Formats: sequence, structure tokens, C-alpha cells
Amino acid sequence: MKPTLMKPTLTLVLTTTLMLLAGGAVAEETPPLSPRSEEALLLALDDERHAQALYQAVMQEHGEIRPFSNIIRGEQRHESFLLELMETYGVDVPTDPWAERTIEVPETIREACVQAIAAEKANIKLYDGLLEDIVEADVRDTFNHLRNASAEHHLPAFERCSGSASGRGKGRGQGHGGGHGGGGCGGHCGGG
Repeated sequence: MKPTLMKPTLTLVLTTTLMLLAGGAVAEETPPLSPRSEEALLLALDDERHAQALYQAVMQEHGEIRPFSNIIRGEQRHESFLLELMETYGVDVPTDPWAERTIEVPETIREACVQAIAAEKANIKLYDGLLEDIVEADVRDTFNHLRNASAEHHLPAFERCSGSASGRGKGRGQGHGGGHGGGGCGGHCGGG
């Protein structure tokens, strides 16, 4: 055995043993998040919370109706995905500014669905812009997932509710119309 190899090996063994005895774990450290990605996470979190506040306000005004009651649960899952990333990267989670704000709700459910369409389109556009600068694979994957959920599920549901879904039915036959021909809102999209 060469003495030059013994010293680094012994140092590594002693360091690892001391860490384990001290209750530490030998684990890979997560690389820091780029400043742009941290800003993007914060913007995405704010947007998901805004959507939740809007959909909750609609349900407080008009009752727990679809698609709002279904999509708000999706928005809550979106928030949890973002919070997991923030925890992974050690990003401080801000308080929810939307929890204390008053959201103006349209008089009819159909108008509320039109407002939700605008919110979902803005969400998709936000993620499209944020994705341009994200380099971390897990953040990109999460943003793509959330963007696609809005584009492929949330937006079409609100379009059915508002009656603006081009080339689509009224949501019947797939459980979205509640069996009432309501275009994705359980038959409540009419006048209110």
C-alpha cells in the first residue's frame, strides 16, 4: 500500500463516519436554482393562487358548480407541485396575497366562465414565456405539465361552459355536462 493513497482514503472514511455519527446523511446537494427560475417559480405560484381565488369566489357567489369545483382542485394540485419545487431548491414561499383580496365575480355563470377562459389563456401564455428561460429539467417538466393541464383540460371545460367551444359539443357524453346538456357546468350556465 502506498502511503499517498492511504491519507485521502482515511480522511474520506473518517469524514463520512463523523457525519453519520452526528446524525447527518451523506447525500447529494441540490444545485442552486438560477435567479430567473426562482422568479419564474414565484410568478407561477402567484398565478395558480390567483386562479384558485377567482374560482373560489365564483363558487361562493354561484354555488359549488362545475367546472369550477373540479378545476379548483386541479389548481390546488398545481400549487402543491410548485411548492414541492420551492422546497427542493430552498426558495422562500411568500404568503398568498390573493387570500385577502376581493375578487369581482360576474353576475352569471356563463360570464364567470368567460372570465375563467381569459385567466386560463393568460396562464398558458405565462408558462409559454417562462419556459423560454428555464434550464432546470424538473422545473421545465413541471411547467410543461401545468401549462398542458390548463390548455388541454381547464380551458376546454370553461369554453364548454361559456358555449364558446368551437367545433365541440356541449360536453355531453363525457360526464362534463352533468347529463343536463349544460355544456360542462352541470346545467347551470344559463342565466345564473
